[in-house]
Amino acid sequence: MKVYRLATPAARIKIFEEYTCAWYRARDQKPDPLPDTCWLVEDEKGPLAVGGLIRTDSDFALIDGYAARPDASSEERHRALGMISLIAIKTAKEQGFSRCLCMSRVPSILAHGKIMKAREDFDGYKVVAIHLSDWEFKE
Repeated sequence: MKVYRLATPAARIKIFEEYTCAWYRARDQKPDPLPDTCWLVEDEKGPLAVGGLIRTDSDFALIDGYAARPDASSEERHRALGMISLIAIKTAKEQGFSRCLCMSRVPSILAHGKIMKAREDFDGYKVVAIHLSDWEFKE
């Protein structure tokens, strides 16, 4: 397996349109756009997994945009997503962030969190998810 950084918008759009959307649809999920900083793992069959890092102007970054080829084995997907996670964490640390957050309901992604020493609380803080579709503002 090899990891590549998708450094240009054109590269991200190509992978998103040709692979990521299909991978999400195969799981009856809506595709998320790929972050500006993202990586692609390839094996001998071609693209295997993608994922990226979203920078914030706070002290944390978000790991997001995970997707993997559905016909790959669970082990292959797990290994590829682990490679992306490690690169994202290393990149965030090098860029001065103190925490990485990742939100997911996918069991394999949650398993990565445990492997990577993730905590469910952040020094006493809890994550609060606000679903913007629940809000309606009148002019």
